[in-house]
Amino acid sequence: MAWLTKLPLTLVLIAICCVLYWGPFPPTAFYLQTQPLNIPSLISGHFMHSDLNHFTFNVIALGVLASIIELQSRRLLVMCLAAGILSVNTLLLSPLASISLYCGLSGVLNSLFVSAVLLLWRQQHNPLLLMSLFGALLKPLVEIQLNQALFSSTHWPPYPPAHLAGLFGGTVVALHYFSRKADASSMTPPNRGLQHVR
Repeated sequence: MAWLTKLPLTLVLIAICCVLYWGPFPPTAFYLQTQPLNIPSLISGHFMHSDLNHFTFNVIALGVLASIIELQSRRLLVMCLAAGILSVNTLLLSPLASISLYCGLSGVLNSLFVSAVLLLWRQQHNPLLLMSLFGALLKPLVEIQLNQALFSSTHWPPYPPAHLAGLFGGTVVALHYFSRKADASSMTPPNRGLQHVR
């Protein structure tokens, strides 16, 4: 269990979701509300869930994705969370949004998903990982076209545009982070070993 000490932020995020869902609060107290605008809900709404299925799926996904990222870089995890929240909120506050109430981590999870997959890709180079990124993009596009959810059944209907917004935010962060890593690697002088002096 020592590995849990390496995941403090992941555990805090899971705890926040648990407190908001299981705590003694009205069901809609922490939903993200844009009309009228409730500013604290721009954060809390992402960690609140509508029913047990919604909560369970998202918290498990959060645990997996956040763990993958935090074990490599806690800073990257913070960046992904911030980008996901910012990009989804920007959509929900824009004239493009067709809803005024929102809850759940799905949009933010898509932001984490991009960096988690790319971290695994750097280790494994499994083409299925890149295919999963394509699937993450294709799924909300199909849902928007069909006007129905794929692979989910929750009391709160999913909002596919938020998933796309999360993917966008996550992609921006991933491009920034991994390009900087590549630049840093290219600037590191090669190890030529010790030269023997006669």
